Amino acid sequence: MSAPETSRSGNGCLGVAGVLAGVMGGIFVGTPLLFAGALTLFQEAPAPTPQPVDSLAAIGVDSQGGSFYASVKFADDSVLWLGSSDGGATWTKVAAPRPYPTSASRGTALVCASGNVCYLSHTERSDGGSQRNLVDRLDPDHTWRTELSKGAECSAQRLVVDPGDGDRAMVMCDIRTIARREPDGTWKTVDLVEIASSLR
Repeated sequence: MSAPETSRSGNGCLGVAGVLAGVMGGIFVGTPLLFAGALTLFQEAPAPTPQPVDSLAAIGVDSQGGSFYASVKFADDSVLWLGSSDGGATWTKVAAPRPYPTSASRGTALVCASGNVCYLSHTERSDGGSQRNLVDRLDPDHTWRTELSKGAECSAQRLVVDPGDGDRAMVMCDIRTIARREPDGTWKTVDLVEIASSLR
């Protein structure tokens, strides 16, 4: 009688083991699916691809002095060069200059020209966190004067100075505009992308 009992007990264990295997198999098989679903549920949407826009790509100056240059890149990847022989007062469409003009100095920069004239572009931050973008000028009398002081509307961090005429200077404000120096020491903002668009 003991043998049949042992036999039934063994069959019962196998049955229980089979049920447990089925349950555990369901758990471990189902778990990745649950995790995969959770990952899908909480996955961040992909960031939208930035749309290309017309923008001011670079500014520079003829290494011999006399001419400023700027390149504007349009949303269709075409490029138009602008040139100015009057300190940035007027601009015309020109061929890409050769040799390539001296590029604008980036960040804090000290650029000097003939006549012992220098310009310093830099940023000042207050204790409260506000920021001012400045261009100072060192005159031949060795006096520093702040000529340009702007907030976020003009980064003033790409400085170009005509090496042959220390009264001519300009900075890039943003992806569209520059600020150029007037003969009286004031600075005027010019939208070069707008000018380039009109000359296409």
